[in-house]
Amino acid sequence: MKRVFHIALCLPLILFSEGSGRIHGEAAILFHSEKLTIQVMEDQCILTGEYTFQNPASAPAQQALYYPVSVDSMLPYPDLFQVKDLYNEAVIRFQNQAKGIRFAVTIPAYSMRTFQVTYQQKCPNQMFEYILISTSEWKRPLTRCEILIYMPSKLAIREMSFPMTRLRETDGFQVYYFKQSRFQPNRNLKICWGES
Repeated sequence: MKRVFHIALCLPLILFSEGSGRIHGEAAILFHSEKLTIQVMEDQCILTGEYTFQNPASAPAQQALYYPVSVDSMLPYPDLFQVKDLYNEAVIRFQNQAKGIRFAVTIPAYSMRTFQVTYQQKCPNQMFEYILISTSEWKRPLTRCEILIYMPSKLAIREMSFPMTRLRETDGFQVYYFKQSRFQPNRNLKICWGES
């Protein structure tokens, strides 16, 4: 039963830009907003990110994106990635990199598009880190950032790098929420947990 639920949540994905940051400030497209949903389990996490980009120009824009993930001695490379264009539900091909993935997007003139990235990562030390500081490479704050964290009731948060509001408990999961406008973080999102 756990495995079926697990696979169902693994279908979305994540995002970053070609070069040193999510996308260079000079890039044709603008990074507008992001919404993250993180499912914490005992020894792994599934992250689904929805990333909205805007093309303010009068011509279609293509952009190569590099999506970084935290990989070190504490966090192995993710087991699964998927990237999807939510406008037409098309799956986007990507290339694996040492600490992330690389893929390309196309956005029509005067348009906004949302792309979904999902990845699943083992967390043997009950710690997860999501890279947020790369947002600074866009040279402007995001219009909005939202984060939802779902954690089984039998687990408890030990540490979190951003203040979260505990919303409710539903279907055996605790739900934590964060929302901020004009978001330009100076640190990554880190979550540590253990048995409650």
